[in-house]
Amino acid sequence: MYAYSNDHDYFSTSHEQNFLNLNKITKITSKECKCIEEQTRGQNTNDRWHEERGKRIQSSNYHRICAATEKTSLVGLASTIVQGQVVRQNEAMRHGCKYEKNCDKHL
Repeated sequence: MYAYSNDHDYFSTSHEQNFLNLNKITKITSKECKCIEEQTRGQNTNDRWHEERGKRIQSSNYHRICAATEKTSLVGLASTIVQGQVVRQNEAMRHGCKYEKNCDKHL
């Protein structure tokens, strides 16, 4: 892949940047943002939400990346970010899931 990317330099942007742009990972318009928000309602019960979430680094993973040291297994870190981890719900998360449907009534 390295050779392919470096031997084909006739594009105005890199293959990596083309991928990011095509998949709307680094730049999205306000209209696209609103569309994604509408299509991802329901969060973990919504397949599109999982798809969009998989394209981005969540805040908990961002901290893990910033806190990585030379002792950190970067392969292991990347693997858990890409493949995900099992999340154990705490009481606050269970409460949020239980009452999420009703929260817009109070706004």
